[in-house]
Amino acid sequence: MAYAAKFARRMAGLVLVDIAPELNPSGTARIGNFLAQDRELDSVDAFVERAMAFNPLRNPALLRRSLLHNLREFAQRQVDLEARSPIASAPRPSHCARARSRS
Repeated sequence: MAYAAKFARRMAGLVLVDIAPELNPSGTARIGNFLAQDRELDSVDAFVERAMAFNPLRNPALLRRSLLHNLREFAQRQVDLEARSPIASAPRPSHCARARSRS
């Protein structure tokens, strides 16, 4: 937030994620394990299944729609999950996608 205040003219927007007032070590480990899984899968449906196993309370249709905005297709038709910039110009595929997680 300090960076955003100092360089506000350089920024198009700011997203803040408030996870909790305290961290639960087992929850943190669970999220870490989820994020450490393979980033490349054969289909969008495979990503949906994985995410639903992690959090079965999510709406599968909304999850699929969200993933389609964050996936890009490989030449070999695999899918890789990536948090993409909102200004990314890559085309959105109709059934498969590739996305990379932030490093």
